[in-house]
Amino acid sequence: MDLFESAGTDEVGIPADSHAPLAVRMRPRTLDELQGQAHLLTPGSPLRRLVEPAEATLHSQPGTRASATSRHPGAALSSVILWGPPGTGKTTLAYLVARGSGRRFVELSAVTAGVKDVRAVVTDARRRLAAGEEYTSPWVYFNHAIGLDAQADRFHRHLRSLPVHPGPERPVSLNVWEAVYFDHDPARLIDLAERAAALGVERYVLDDGWFGARRDDHAGLGDWVVSPEVWPDGLHPLVNRVTELGMQFGLWFEPEMVNPDSDVARAHPEWLMQLDDRLPLEGRFQQVLNLSIPGAYGHVLGQMSAILEEYAISYVKWDHNRDLNDAGTAPDGRPAVAAQTRAFYELLDELRRRFPQVEFESCSSGGSRIDLEVMERAERVWVSDNIDPDDRQRMLWWTSQLLPAELLGSHIASGRSHVTGRWHDLNHRAATAVFGHLGIEWDLARASEEEIAELAWWIAWYKEHRGRLLTGRLVRVAMPDPGVWFKGVVNEFGGIYSLSMLEATPAVNLGVLRFPGLEPGPRYRVRVIERPALAPAHQVPWLNAGHPLELTGAQLMHVGLRAPVLRPATTVLFVVTKV
Repeated sequence: MDLFESAGTDEVGIPADSHAPLAVRMRPRTLDELQGQAHLLTPGSPLRRLVEPAEATLHSQPGTRASATSRHPGAALSSVILWGPPGTGKTTLAYLVARGSGRRFVELSAVTAGVKDVRAVVTDARRRLAAGEEYTSPWVYFNHAIGLDAQADRFHRHLRSLPVHPGPERPVSLNVWEAVYFDHDPARLIDLAERAAALGVERYVLDDGWFGARRDDHAGLGDWVVSPEVWPDGLHPLVNRVTELGMQFGLWFEPEMVNPDSDVARAHPEWLMQLDDRLPLEGRFQQVLNLSIPGAYGHVLGQMSAILEEYAISYVKWDHNRDLNDAGTAPDGRPAVAAQTRAFYELLDELRRRFPQVEFESCSSGGSRIDLEVMERAERVWVSDNIDPDDRQRMLWWTSQLLPAELLGSHIASGRSHVTGRWHDLNHRAATAVFGHLGIEWDLARASEEEIAELAWWIAWYKEHRGRLLTGRLVRVAMPDPGVWFKGVVNEFGGIYSLSMLEATPAVNLGVLRFPGLEPGPRYRVRVIERPALAPAHQVPWLNAGHPLELTGAQLMHVGLRAPVLRPATTVLFVVTKV
């Protein structure tokens, strides 16, 4: 035996690693290498019977005289307890029993492992296929390119080629969640719609709280019926007013989730994902509705279809607010995550077939519902409930590694973030949000006249430039300072670039900016969007020229421009247009 060879793990999961401790590498690999008490190791002894072929007589059927004998490795193996003080070889014996009997070996420490770890081993064992069974895995995509931007471009081109993919004229949205939360007052919501339409908003989205007993997040989830308590005339007054104002109407659902305090959970507790002996821990007072059960699937499909048939709905915000932990099917708790995911795809496919005029958004859910399979069915994703622009700069940077900007829900929230508590200038919030599918999540009745005017300017600017922002190729530049982010979107007309300083830097200035992705020969006009602008005395000289700068693509890419002076939590945009 070579103690220093690298062999990974063998067919039953026993480690054979050249980096393992010497004591592990010196363990015997068979019973013949084991030294110990002869009465435990000789033929017919207890250890030998655990791992060596056991004879089993196969008796003939009544009325025949034939019989046969077969030998099955480890046929006698059932439950075994090896007891003894530390260092007596219990783990080594367990390895040998697993190897000799053809069983998979999983090592758990009784000191550090808990019930959760044991359950994970049992769940994994249930997933393993028996002889003759089959399992179809999800698609695996391989993407090779030189550099992260080139790799992102390949993903983006693939997604933009799909039939479901939307065009660049993405409607500016207002989502009412951070404006009203669960306080659904029809008069207030209609007022919000009128304010939004006056700003140029093109889609109005009613979020959580319109259905069942859903007055807070403790109850009602899973009962997709309009609440007569809150909406005595149904949603018609709001939907009618929104469409009269020329906006699309969107509605929130969370089809995979359910509150235990709901009509559906009380009527069908067996529809909840669960183990064989208990429900998973609640997340946000929620459990998961097991869509792989035909009755649960039919319940959601029927209630959602009824709503989409009754109202003029153009968009569904499909949420997903908890993980699928301990996700099993009653009564035995067999693993159900794969079946749930396929049922989710099937449900979305069927709703799209029934309602082709409806656009669907998928929820990030920590990544659980953003994948390349989902994106064959959804026109947009919600990146995060955290709309803090500092955090969103990072999120958009990395989510764009897979998804192009037109698929990323990107909203302007109120000045103080409802998630982080930080306050940010409106222009920083807006300049961050325009690098996605723009929306607003803000109680506009509380905004000042100055804020309304500034917001209207940004909406108009976005509409003018979304054809470039949402069709181009992503370029990103790693800046020396970790608190500074520089990226852009380029196409045949030029590029739109964003420079953000998220935190203070000890540097006097940010150095030179070089603008990648342009054509070297043509000349480009550089216009800077800096709102509000620094006083000229504090800004770099070329920004004080009083007219747009014109340079060749080669100059902008290879020589560059001195970076503007930025304060922390500010963003400057560069609109670079071919002359």
